[in-house]
Amino acid sequence: MLVTVGYAGITTRSVAAEAGVNHGLVHYYFGSMEELLLQVLERFTRRLVYRGFLEFFFARAFTEPHSTKQIEDCVEWGLETDPETLIASELAVGVDTREDGLGLCHQVRCPVLVLHGREDAVVPIRIGEELAAATGGRLLRLPGCGHIPNARKPVLVNSALEEFVELAARAPPEYAGTAPLPPAKGESA
Repeated sequence: MLVTVGYAGITTRSVAAEAGVNHGLVHYYFGSMEELLLQVLERFTRRLVYRGFLEFFFARAFTEPHSTKQIEDCVEWGLETDPETLIASELAVGVDTREDGLGLCHQVRCPVLVLHGREDAVVPIRIGEELAAATGGRLLRLPGCGHIPNARKPVLVNSALEEFVELAARAPPEYAGTAPLPPAKGESA
């Protein structure tokens, strides 16, 4: 409506008619055209900034060449929620400190495989190393992979998982989470 009739030609009544709702509802929720426009612009701006954040983040998550499709898909998936939900998920009650997280890792009693892309620009490789050490697990550094290797190299990831599960299933009882599994094919100890 802004494009067709301009701001001066829009009223709460015309907005209600266009939306197919009672005029009283528009007036009740927004009070005036100024408030309605302000909320629309705030929402648009917030969405635009959020999209920019998603584009920035996923461009860093996919460091592999030719990742345009994966970046676009992840941005679209990210837009299925809003910035407030993302922030709330980060602030949710959980593991508050690195020490708390490592304490939980030390309690893990099953075989663990940590997959970490060698070109990960989001999480440093030392974090993957710490996680593997704290769980007694095995770290597999994936060549040519960024932060989301399963999206760019699904065959490599699925093969690593399949081999890990097969090794874990055949592992003697002493490997049931209390010691690292034997090295995988082609991996040094």
